This record gives sequence, C-alpha cells and structure tokens, in this order.
Amino acid sequence: MIPNYIEGNSGREKVDLFTFGRVAATPTTLEYRIDCLKTNVAIRAATSLTPGDTVYINITPDDTTLQSQDNTEELREVTITADKGLDTQFRKTYQYLVVNKAAVT
Repeated sequence: MIPNYIEGNSGREKVDLFTFGRVAATPTTLEYRIDCLKTNVAIRAATSLTPGDTVYINITPDDTTLQSQDNTEELREVTITADKGLDTQFRKTYQYLVVNKAAVT
C-alpha cells in the first residue's frame, strides 16, 4: 500500500535495509533523493543519512508540495542508495502519493 500525504503535510517513513539474502545490512554510506514521477521534477536532491540497518526519512511540507495545482495527485519516488560507488552498492525505492487539498474537501 502506498502512503498518502495531503499536500503540505509532513510525516516520517521507516526504511529497513537488507542484503539480497534478506539479512539486515548497515552500509558505510547512505543517501536518498525524492523525485516526482508525474512531472519528472527532482523534489529533493541527494541527501545524506546516518547509516544504520533501519533509518527514518522525514517527509517535510516541501516534499509534499504539488508541482501543479492542476494535478489532483502526484506520485513521488524515494530512492535510497547505500554504499554509493562501492562493490556493495545497492538501491531501494519506495513511493508515496501527494493528494491535492482541493480534491480532499
């Protein structure tokens, strides 16, 4: 199920990191970015996180601002990259939906 955010709201997403064998992994480096899949706009540039096998990403009001008020909703994708540039590099993605306030009322 894709999390929904009403535009301008904030939240927190928990991300568990595992190796391909489903073993918890603590990478040496960790970053994430957020892109709008509907408008192809980068919402948040690559942002460093403190590495851990479980991390929390804060979704801010800037991350839930619609790119166009003509859209009733916009799909966002969060890309998490661990161990960037190393042989052990891996990526994980998840999505969330931003819903226009006007569509909710």
